[in-house]
Amino acid sequence: MKSRKKEVLILVVLLIIQVIIHVGAGINKSYLHMDEAYSFGLASYDKIEIESNEDFENNWHTKEYYEDYLSVQDDEIGNYSHVYENQKNDVHPPLYYLFLRISMGINKGHFSKWTGIVPNIIIYVFITIFIYLITKKLLKDEKNSGIKSAIVAFMSSITLASLSNVTYIRMYALLALEVTITAYLHIKLLESEKVNPKLLIAIGVCSLAGLLTHYYYIFYLAFVYLMFAIKYIKEKNIKKLIYYTLTMLIAGIAFLVIFPYSIQHIFFRLQRAKRNG
Repeated sequence: MKSRKKEVLILVVLLIIQVIIHVGAGINKSYLHMDEAYSFGLASYDKIEIESNEDFENNWHTKEYYEDYLSVQDDEIGNYSHVYENQKNDVHPPLYYLFLRISMGINKGHFSKWTGIVPNIIIYVFITIFIYLITKKLLKDEKNSGIKSAIVAFMSSITLASLSNVTYIRMYALLALEVTITAYLHIKLLESEKVNPKLLIAIGVCSLAGLLTHYYYIFYLAFVYLMFAIKYIKEKNIKKLIYYTLTMLIAGIAFLVIFPYSIQHIFFRLQRAKRNG
């Protein structure tokens, strides 16, 4: 029990240090990439691009004009329709933009990089926790596996790649979390001797969230499914194969019902010039 408390205490301390480092990286962020500007606009504006406004060209605009594109205004509070409509006309699924839109609503009327960075910082706390859980399972036969796992998880979240992911206001931090959770749940599935409905539901929900975040997740999930399907076939465990396959099918169908425009995005990708039609 004391060893367990020590592990948790070390993990909590490392998470606090991690958050401080990530906040420091956020403070030093001084540049907004074009795609990051699109993140804010796609989450709140009534159209994809500010250039689509009739008064955009051949006119001088104040900072408030652009801030209107990058922030949620008072009359937009409670209106989340732009999140879905903009993604329908763009090339990404809508889940990340929904989270960003909620965050932007906290600082209504004003643009702030922190409405995009803070959610990523929170996401990375959970990424670190799940990497800790995964690593602990991999090092279960090692001495002081919990402490080692906490250190490995912490180090993975303060690399240059992780710091860039935290400060880059796009959906990739959320995608990283969903990939990490998917990996952890499948390790649990690998350890499960019997069909575990709660675990399968968790896998289905996480798979749906991943699909609604980025299409890249489909490739990852497809390979994971293939490995487990082959495993169950070799073991002649048809019952597990059927339940696992049904879980993935339900997640896929739910994804298409929620966002059927993904078919057009994936197979008939629209060009930027056609997005405003």
